[in-house]
Amino acid sequence: MIVRRDTTVQALTWPFYSLMADSRVMANIVREIDSVLGGDETKIAFETLMHELPYIKAVFHETLRLHPPVPKNIKQAVADDVLPDGTRVYAGEIVGYSNWCMGRNKSVWGQNAETFVPER
Repeated sequence: MIVRRDTTVQALTWPFYSLMADSRVMANIVREIDSVLGGDETKIAFETLMHELPYIKAVFHETLRLHPPVPKNIKQAVADDVLPDGTRVYAGEIVGYSNWCMGRNKSVWGQNAETFVPER
């Protein structure tokens, strides 16, 4: 796939990999497309994709959870703050985090956190 940014390439390529690896999910997508579009190509629009195809949207979100285009990141605090767990962060400090690790956290996603399950 050719796209302008590496992050976009990642976000668009991994869903295809995930679908090729799981025929059950692919069958569910085909079923959803058939039931919503019913062969009417004029219904293919952004609004249809966003509001009438929830399973396809879930597949994309699950793909981003397991294969985030930016797997680790850092931010610098511009003002003093407190993180949700109570950790204090002071202006100028740098906080690093890993979307890749957070997407596989078993305490959040369950024991099958590393498994592709769009129904979650």
